[in-house]
Amino acid sequence: RKSSLSETVRGISYMVILYVVEAIISFPFSLYSIFVIEEKYGFNKTTVRTLISDILKGTILAGVVGIPILTVILILFSRGGEYAWLYLFFFIVGINLVLAFLAPVLILPFFFKLTPLEDGELREAILDLANK
Repeated sequence: RKSSLSETVRGISYMVILYVVEAIISFPFSLYSIFVIEEKYGFNKTTVRTLISDILKGTILAGVVGIPILTVILILFSRGGEYAWLYLFFFIVGINLVLAFLAPVLILPFFFKLTPLEDGELREAILDLANK
């Protein structure tokens, strides 16, 4: 059976709606976790501005990376026949391998300020462990 474009668009729309509903439901819990629990124990370094910025960045990232991946998954499911699961397996493994290399370079700097580890005992211990 060939899938139509409308089935793929409907599937993407459904997932976007789920994403938005989940974000709305989880937002108060995130606020409580960050600004009450973490603050209580002195771990909170997040400001409201940082939280909103991270939410916006995560949403943009989900759209830029997630929607194309979801599109391929839906197309493979609808057109893959009895081997759709196998095609999806290889696709997801490929995506994981690509993201394992790209995430530290492209995605993590989007959210965090990364600096090289200074010379010293900790750096030497990590490098020794990595060289084993």
